[in-house]
Amino acid sequence: MKRTAVALAFAIIALAGFASACSDDSNAEKPKSSSTYCTELPNYFKVMFESMNKNVEDPKRFDEWAAKAKQMQAIAPDELHSSWDFLVDYSGRMAANADLSSMKSDDPQRNGAAGKAVVEHGQKYCGIPK
Repeated sequence: MKRTAVALAFAIIALAGFASACSDDSNAEKPKSSSTYCTELPNYFKVMFESMNKNVEDPKRFDEWAAKAKQMQAIAPDELHSSWDFLVDYSGRMAANADLSSMKSDDPQRNGAAGKAVVEHGQKYCGIPK
């Protein structure tokens, strides 16, 4: 029961940042994003959501997410490096210790900001649907 509650809390925190980014209609000039980054971004979201839906008893359920976050960090546009730095740290801590004990008090806010930046950029420059 406790692991289910932990997994649910983690999923809510992770999803909140990504869901909150779906309402920007800005027409700002678009910087270039690499085709590799834009191609891999939907795969990152898929891996992240799959990680949250895995068996809460599986201690390795966040490993693939952490690895994919590192891959995205390496190919991310310059304007997203700080967001990906946080997401790599956060997903790595979740993979190393898949419970709330590895969370910091500002993780929900920082995850929300990083997720929003990644989603908004993906919507503007990579064709990610709103």
